[in-house]
Amino acid sequence: MLRHEKTGIKLTKIEGKNGETPILIRDGRNNPNAKIVLGTKAFEMQYLNAIRGAINIAKGKNKPELVLKLNKEAVKFINSFNALNMEKSQENISKNMQAEIDSVAELLGKNGIM
Repeated sequence: MLRHEKTGIKLTKIEGKNGETPILIRDGRNNPNAKIVLGTKAFEMQYLNAIRGAINIAKGKNKPELVLKLNKEAVKFINSFNALNMEKSQENISKNMQAEIDSVAELLGKNGIM
């Protein structure tokens, strides 16, 4: 119990009813030493949302060549982003992700979509 208090982990015991097994909940949200590591998946979803939106815009503007370019960029991203950013910090992954999203916006701009 003392170890949990030092780390900021709160223990909550919920007694079982009618002989059911009690439940012990360890809540570590107040742990000042906790390091949240998201990996690259959350960042990848941001990019995929951006590229999907860009593809929808390109389709709406009747630009099939741009749709093809955006699809190629998405495939290139999917094949490389995780491997290139696996060991990097969240801050570096975030910067790299922003650069990827900016490149999508730039591609739209070069094709007359602002």
